Parts: sequence; structure tokens; C-alpha cells
Amino acid sequence: MYRTKNLILVALLMIIAAGTISSGCSRSKPPILIGLAVNLIGLGGAEGANVRDAAQLAVDEINILGGSAGRPLQLLVKDDGVSEQNALKADKELIDEGVLAIIGHSTSQISIIAEPYVTSQKALLISPYTGTTKLSGKDDLFFRTSVDNAVYGKALTALLNRWQMNNVTLILDRANKKISEDYLDLALTNFNGTIQDIQVNSSTAVDWQKIVDNILKQHPQAVVMLTGTEMTGLACQKLRAANYNGEIITTVWSQTPDLLEYGLDAVDGITILTFVNPDDKRPAFRQFANALRQRYNTFPRAKSVRAYEAVYIIAEALKRCSANPTSTDLKNALLAAPFETLLGPLRFDMYGDVIRPMYIVRINNGRFHNAGEIVLN
Repeated sequence: MYRTKNLILVALLMIIAAGTISSGCSRSKPPILIGLAVNLIGLGGAEGANVRDAAQLAVDEINILGGSAGRPLQLLVKDDGVSEQNALKADKELIDEGVLAIIGHSTSQISIIAEPYVTSQKALLISPYTGTTKLSGKDDLFFRTSVDNAVYGKALTALLNRWQMNNVTLILDRANKKISEDYLDLALTNFNGTIQDIQVNSSTAVDWQKIVDNILKQHPQAVVMLTGTEMTGLACQKLRAANYNGEIITTVWSQTPDLLEYGLDAVDGITILTFVNPDDKRPAFRQFANALRQRYNTFPRAKSVRAYEAVYIIAEALKRCSANPTSTDLKNALLAAPFETLLGPLRFDMYGDVIRPMYIVRINNGRFHNAGEIVLN
């Protein structure tokens, strides 16, 4: 029976995607346009496609249930190319088409460039991926569902103190310079021990022998990686091959099954600081995983889950608005009350910065496991 219901739901979603039936909303009411600006081509394009698919799945599910405030949602997708020029072009095209809000962008560096333009055009920008504190504490139309680097810095300090460590090496990816430097500054502010940094650039060839030699000379008790999935996996392999037996810590950037492919056995035992609980037992999460698998033959990834969550948050906030909401109406609705999502509870502070639990995740025997929540002061 459960399988039959899932198949029926998937069939309905496919019909809607083909445009052959209306949603549960009235045909006479125009859709509320939501934009998605994400990298779809080149490096990281496959991940961007997963984000797009998850966001579209959320829109279709919401429309089956009647839309939001009696109107259907429509997702407009643009490729931001992970470049400043392409991102602004994508945002302009979305705004010209009349979107109320844009979900994006994939990196802090691009979000810093995009935010002034998008918000000046009276559109709301909500990012599931931006960690920079350069956009924190501002009363504007920018929201984020990803915790910022100040929270990550506190979580890292709490973990290192729990483990009684005082000598740490950070590997920083210069390809995402803004967030790496931001994280380093906050780590130095919060941690009383010694932090040394080694900088790499994932967009160019990496001399792993030199990097590993430099790390080993520093004799760190832990290596913290502010790098993407591929580089984190490769770095773990190189460090373990050089007999480094200390702790390895990474972030939600690397929380994807692809890490197991890039890192193989070398990632077993590493720690991830994240707000995404891999052991989530919520029915909404299981429903998402099943629908994603049946419709796209794939599984939830950290970025796709967050895109799906962002669409549902926008839809829930729109239910608190009138039938013809402005971006200011949407902002006030987002700030008005907490949300219960497939990833758990969250709320926004007065500036649109998210407040949500942080977790310690460990990889054991090729599986991600929640090792407990980090309580931050």
C-alpha cells in the first residue's frame, strides 16, 4: 500500500511537470514566481542539477496540495555559472521576469556580489549555502537557512575544547576566498590555542606532497578542512597515506556521499560540523528521500535537501501573507514565527540570519552518523 501511494504521488508529479494538469490551485490565479540561481554547467554542475531537481520537487508537491495562499508556485531556474558576471545576469533575468524571491547563490563570494543588486530591486534573496558574516546582522531582504561562520567558529571552538586540543591546522580553499578568510578570522577570535593555516586553490593544480609535508611539520592535533567534497576526500587520502593519525574535521560543504567516493577508506573516522542531521527520522525527510529516488533516481544530498527546505519555508511564509504579497510582506512573514522543516526546527533572528541546531557527524564504516548536538552559548 505504501509503495502504491508513492507511485501515485510520483505519477502526479510527472504529469504536473509535463504541464498536462493544473495544480490544486485555481487556473484563474497567476502563479507566484520563485527564482533559483544555481550553477548548472561545468565544475559543480551536477550538484547544481540536484539542487534544481529538489527545488522543483518541492514546488510540485506544494502545488498538488493547493499551492500557497491559494496560488500556485512556479520555479524559474537560471544558471549563475559561479561567477560574478553570470550571477548578476541570472538575477537580473529572474527579476525582469517578476520573481518575488530568489534562492541562491552557491557560494558566499557570489552572494556578497548578488545581495545588493537583488535587494535593491525589491526582491528577497534567501540562501541555503551562504556562510559569510559579511551579510550577517543587516536589516535587509537577505535571509539564509545556512548558519554563518560565526556559528561555525563557535562550534569548532566548542569541539576543540571538548577534545582538549591546542594545536590545529586549517586548510583553506582560495577558490572560495571570502568564506575561507571569514572562517579563519572567526576561528582565531574564538580559539585560545594555536591555529596555523595552509592555503590551496581547488581551481588549479595542487602540490599535495608539499601541502602534506607542511602539515606534518606543524604536528597538529587536528586538521580542519574548509574545502569542497573532492579536495577534502583527496586530502584525507594523502594525509592517511603519510601516516597522519590526528583528527580531521570538515564542514557541511563535504557532507555528501561523494565524499566516500573521493576519500575511500581514508574518510572513515573524520568529523563533520553541520546543521544537517544524517540520522533524521522525520516523516517529511523520508518522504522527500523516497520521492527524490523515484522521480530522479537519486538520493538526498546536503545541498539538495537545503534547496527543498528553502522552497517549503517560502511557501509556508506565503501562507501568512495576502494573496498578492510583496517582498516586504514575505520578509515579515519569515520573521514572524519559527518553522518546522524536514531538517528540524529553525527560526530567523531580526536580521534574517538563521538559528538552528548544530551537530557533530562522524563517518563510520562508510556511513554518516550523528554523534550529538553541539550546544552553543
